[in-house]
Amino acid sequence: MFSYFYGKLNNVEKELANSRKYFLRIHQSFLVNYDYITKMNFFNITISMNGKEMELKISEDRQKEVRRQLCTMAAGKAVIE
Repeated sequence: MFSYFYGKLNNVEKELANSRKYFLRIHQSFLVNYDYITKMNFFNITISMNGKEMELKISEDRQKEVRRQLCTMAAGKAVIE
């Protein structure tokens, strides 16, 4: 389920930086809650919501940073396919 939002995602990202939840900016248009990520490869993240899975592309310019953040959040336990 998606929500519509009419604002700047950069502002939302800044507000969430101090929250107790982890979010990854995988694309200019996507900010993903870490709790919903089920798997990842070098190019995509799969999220699961309400029993449905969705694969989202990680933008090329954000791939390295997303992998670094995900591994940090997972304390070295992330499985990268």
